Amino acid sequence: MTAKAPPSPGGAFPSVATVLAEASVSLPGIVGAVVRPERVRVAFQDLDGRDQTLSADGLLSVCLQHEIDQLDGVFWLQRLSRLRRDRILKRIAKGDA
Repeated sequence: MTAKAPPSPGGAFPSVATVLAEASVSLPGIVGAVVRPERVRVAFQDLDGRDQTLSADGLLSVCLQHEIDQLDGVFWLQRLSRLRRDRILKRIAKGDA
């Protein structure tokens, strides 16, 4: 297997949706259920500059989407419903996180 460069932003092509728990090292102890496509196909360039695609499902699919979101400036909390996001933000403000 050859080394691969990180996926390019905006390269995910969604399929059926699934709900999985997500978190971030920037908010230890905070976990939320995020709806994301179950399978994705990501376009990227390898370390030699050749165009590649990678199909993924399960945890790899979620990880790719999570990281692509971060590259696009989208934090996983923004993927939650307003009610869930507000509850988490209140916990953080109270210091319960």
